[in-house]
Amino acid sequence: MKIKYSDIAELLNISETGAKIYVELMTHYMLTVVDMRKLTGLDAVKIRAEIKKLMAAHLVKKMQQSRGVEVYRGITLLQLEEKLERDKAVFQNLKKVILPVLSQPQKLGILKYEGIEGVRKVYLEILEEAIKKGEDILAFESGNDFEVLGEAFIHNYVQKRISSKVKAYIITPRTTEDKTFKDEYEGKYTFIKMLPDFKIKANINLVSNLVMTFSVNPLQGTLRMDKDEAVTLKEIFHKMWKI
Repeated sequence: MKIKYSDIAELLNISETGAKIYVELMTHYMLTVVDMRKLTGLDAVKIRAEIKKLMAAHLVKKMQQSRGVEVYRGITLLQLEEKLERDKAVFQNLKKVILPVLSQPQKLGILKYEGIEGVRKVYLEILEEAIKKGEDILAFESGNDFEVLGEAFIHNYVQKRISSKVKAYIITPRTTEDKTFKDEYEGKYTFIKMLPDFKIKANINLVSNLVMTFSVNPLQGTLRMDKDEAVTLKEIFHKMWKI
């Protein structure tokens, strides 16, 4: 039967060349580098490199030198079975330690900010997070409130978002001010849906696990790292977008 070195390599997490050498060592019990060259057709440098990796994986041992020549031996099937059982036990114990840590409640990060410079700074942080994660920005936003940030800032912000190929989906109230906002900014990478009887007092931006809110009177808001809240608000957004 033809040996599938690729299967052995995958099971033992070694290279196919390493698998070939390991099988030869198991077959012949002990071999020198010269012996392995004859059996595998590989050059000595490659063999020594693979032997080093196999020894690090505890699959091969270097025996006492015979007449100054290094001799290597592969671990037996019984030893391999014991090794794999030990590895399995280690993994099971590791799971017991790691899983409780992973299931701990998420630590919430909350940043409060105020004033026009604070709002501008957080808008840029939201954009940076979208760029980093490759995600769209979802927003419940009043165009009238957004205008408070200033024409120059808005222009630069939108241009940076578009040049970074970050899409923004915005749900706004259906007002005269928001109609002007839609006419001015909707286009490539910017999608705006106007809803009737949709009154908002605070603007919300969502990206990744971040939830950003700000209101105009007074001009202040919060930036929160809260996965569950972000997921919930995104679900609400997507449902409303389909209206």
